[in-house]
Amino acid sequence: SVIDQDGSINAPAPAGSIVTLYGTGGGALDGAPAGASDGNLARGAARLAGTVHVSIGGRDAPVLYAGAAPGLVNGVFQINVQVPGDTTSGPAGIIVNIGGQDSPKGANLAIR
Repeated sequence: SVIDQDGSINAPAPAGSIVTLYGTGGGALDGAPAGASDGNLARGAARLAGTVHVSIGGRDAPVLYAGAAPGLVNGVFQINVQVPGDTTSGPAGIIVNIGGQDSPKGANLAIR
């Protein structure tokens, strides 16, 4: 799912805004707090160990944070990313690459 900068869920986001993506299967975390095993709640920030790249609408999107999702179950990750300012309105494909592995195609973000 995608949460927009204004807190709306899966709503069209303006180009240049910050969105938060959530997913699973992101791999190991660097600096995970003690007791951070899958099934427990993530109690703090811990970055994904793999290098993270995101493209939105075929454009590189700056990744501000990629790691544990505090308050959610360990195993869920969040990525805070800025929608490129020159992204055209309409549906824009999202590709997340973590440690050289692309996410499955088909995820879109509506741009207004």
